[in-house]
Amino acid sequence: MKKNTGLLTLAIFAFIPILLWLVVPTPLPRFSTLGGVIVSLGQVSSLVAIVLFSLNFVISTRLEFINKLFHGLNNAYIKHDQIGQIALVLALLHPLLLLPKYSDSLSSAASFFWLSSNQPYNYGIIALWGMVILVVLTLYLRPKYEIWKFIHKFFGLAFLFASLHVWLITSDVSSFLPLRIYMLSITTTGLVAYLYKSIFGSFLIPKYHYVVSEIKEIHGAVLEITMTPKSESDKINFVAGQFVFVKFLSENVTNEEHPFSIVSSPTEQAVTLAIKKLGDYTSILNKLEIGAKAVIEGPFGAFNSYNPKNQKQLWIAGGIGITPFLSMLSEASGKQNSQLNIDLYYCVKNQNEAVYLEKILQLANMSVTTKFKIIPFYSEAHDHISADVLRLYSGDITNADIFICAPPAMIHSLKENLNAANIPASNIHSEEFNL
Repeated sequence: MKKNTGLLTLAIFAFIPILLWLVVPTPLPRFSTLGGVIVSLGQVSSLVAIVLFSLNFVISTRLEFINKLFHGLNNAYIKHDQIGQIALVLALLHPLLLLPKYSDSLSSAASFFWLSSNQPYNYGIIALWGMVILVVLTLYLRPKYEIWKFIHKFFGLAFLFASLHVWLITSDVSSFLPLRIYMLSITTTGLVAYLYKSIFGSFLIPKYHYVVSEIKEIHGAVLEITMTPKSESDKINFVAGQFVFVKFLSENVTNEEHPFSIVSSPTEQAVTLAIKKLGDYTSILNKLEIGAKAVIEGPFGAFNSYNPKNQKQLWIAGGIGITPFLSMLSEASGKQNSQLNIDLYYCVKNQNEAVYLEKILQLANMSVTTKFKIIPFYSEAHDHISADVLRLYSGDITNADIFICAPPAMIHSLKENLNAANIPASNIHSEEFNL
């Protein structure tokens, strides 16, 4: 239940307008005819859609309560994508379900989706076509990141027109005060969240200013970037396992903002990131120069805050998913009087891709009281990791807390396998690095 608190909260906010709509006084029963049922579904779909869009803008603020509510910003953004898709479908259903009531011919159906003399109605049409165009541009044309980010800002404008439509059109919202108050409140909250993050974020959101002090390539596949704070007040406080959003200010790279896990220990003055060369942006970061400025927002994530019940822990890293574990390993190896017993599985294709194996072994050997066992797992030789593999190397894992950081496909597959092996879901903790 704790992991689903955020989703449950969204569901409650989305269900409230349905309850209020159901008690709106009406001259005729809403569901007495098929036509009445279709129109009613069209009305409800619009109410839920606008609420979900509002909540999605709140999620995008990255405020600390969002991090806590969804138990990590990664989980929040996964829900953000899912909720956005559901809201868009509901928004499209709204006019389609109302179409039979307001049109009786092909020409009237076409005009139903175009501007008229009714201004509140026009706001809804502008919002509808605006969202359709934006979705096509961002999801199907797949522009470069900075262009995508710029286009994404216009969702706020489409949402503003949708809100004006809800506020001003003659409907149950305008006639029933409780529903009107709720919809005004929730849409205003969404608009404020949008303004906070997308328009005034550079002034309102706390940032930390660092300077690049070292750049190091690890086996040509991973880039380590170390940054030191410009001043003591700029030093970011984080928990091992968290990540940050970073924007580098350099003539040699674009000033895009991207999330990266921190591999250094929270006790260190400098912050070190480990970045795998996967795309256009990450592949040119080696052009950064020493002394380049970096702007950091965060920290985010709750990967190391699950309060595990068991002293025995299994850490499973898939590829570059090793990054949060490096910080966690540094922290755990220095703990005094620790009773933790940790098996770290480093899952990569082959030994050549195990670029951090030597460092992991060094940190494990430096451990004061935490017991570490390092298990390199090469899929090229052993196929995929599973509950049977974990039992082979770690014995009984029923009462072990299992932490997984890997690509989404690996996480989902391993979770299904562990669930089928009767491992309690409450013992499985994961973080997907797909922001």
